[in-house]
Amino acid sequence: MSFWQALQKALTADIQQQRSVYTVRVRSRQCGGETLQAEIDLRHDLLAQYNEKGQLNGYYCRKLLQGSGADRCFATATVELFFDSKRKLVRREVKNGEFI
Repeated sequence: MSFWQALQKALTADIQQQRSVYTVRVRSRQCGGETLQAEIDLRHDLLAQYNEKGQLNGYYCRKLLQGSGADRCFATATVELFFDSKRKLVRREVKNGEFI
């Protein structure tokens, strides 16, 4: 493998890894509108969901985002994400906050 092929392979792998992270930003309803953020690794943080026949139906992820405590507010916003079998976002829900 030539130097240029090795360099291209390394750069391509880096780009593919960057795409495997989904960033969630939520504005807290209880902590004065504080912005809460989390990154979901689409390779490791998702829970597989199967149908009755044992076939992959999609993926699910639940994250609890907590305030920084800057104003003595540690309220939690709950984010639920639903993905299809190709790990593309299908639906998202949030409690105690709103998506930004």
